[in-house]
Amino acid sequence: MLQWNLRGITLILLFSLSLSRAWATTNLVFVGDLMQHMSQHNRAFGHGGKRPDYHPFFAQILDELSGGDLLGANLEFPVVPSRPPSGYPQFNGTVDYLHSLKDVGFDLLSTANNHTADQSSLGILETLDELDSLDFLHVGSARTFEEQDNNFPIWRSPDGTNIAFLAYTFSTNGLPFRPSHLVNLVNLNNSNANLSLIGRHIKTARARGADVVIVQCHWGNEYENFPLTAVKNNARQILEMGADAIVGHHPHVVQPFEFVTTKDGRSGFIHYSLGNFFSGQTSFPKNVGVILKLGVETDQHGVLFTPQYIATVVRPSDYVILNADEIAIDCKMRQDQSSTCLMAENAHNHVRKIVFAYQRK
Repeated sequence: MLQWNLRGITLILLFSLSLSRAWATTNLVFVGDLMQHMSQHNRAFGHGGKRPDYHPFFAQILDELSGGDLLGANLEFPVVPSRPPSGYPQFNGTVDYLHSLKDVGFDLLSTANNHTADQSSLGILETLDELDSLDFLHVGSARTFEEQDNNFPIWRSPDGTNIAFLAYTFSTNGLPFRPSHLVNLVNLNNSNANLSLIGRHIKTARARGADVVIVQCHWGNEYENFPLTAVKNNARQILEMGADAIVGHHPHVVQPFEFVTTKDGRSGFIHYSLGNFFSGQTSFPKNVGVILKLGVETDQHGVLFTPQYIATVVRPSDYVILNADEIAIDCKMRQDQSSTCLMAENAHNHVRKIVFAYQRK
């Protein structure tokens, strides 16, 4: 049974089993791509300080990001303080940006994406140092083989659930990095991909006591609303190898989610792309994303996932992130046809159409 709550599109899956059977419940919050285009950087300087200030971009979405036990995103740029900020095609972000993310409440950042090596191998290492200095959990790149294979985060939730986070990217845009353990590189866009690294990490996560394994995958084709067949096939293989859920990014637009039953009877959750969350790509639908609020219930039978969605949109005039669902409903009640209202309505309708596409089969 599906239930809609239009103030933040909500999907509630009603299971025949009582919630009283659950041992523990954890609430995770994920958003998609955090980008570093120079238009964003320049606007951050325009807020009046001597340093770029990113806080105003997040000011109107703080309530929607709060309330979970952990907040995660895809960090799609390195941070090398000794080099000047840069945008596409080889990004370099600022420490100011990272401080803003910390202040907003982000806990976990995936560093496995096609821009991980934009500032060379040195940039990968310096980014990890900056993240560590701010006490971020991070996954997807590593300084050593030991860190890659054994030191990915296993986070203990307030209810006592141990959740392992893994991350992989299909590409670094052809930019070299050495040694190979610096980035979790797996060709996820290829139907014949070698997934052994992922399988090894899942086994290690279980051996380290993980109750739940969540894999973040950077994959697919940019600006396509639906996943590649190879991506869907690899997602299923990753679940068969023992992962419980997959959260995807890279297309810079939203894609659907679905539940897949594995051969051993587990119900795995896949969201193929959460879209852009904060980006200089301000044309529709690249300025549309979703906040995924993922309920995780664990008991003796396994794991149950309950996803809830809030549509977001970046306002092109000032790059502020808005709750598209809330604005669309308010505008409809007031019969407001302003540009902001139309933008929010388009985002709201687009998320309903694409993100829930596989639930209407």
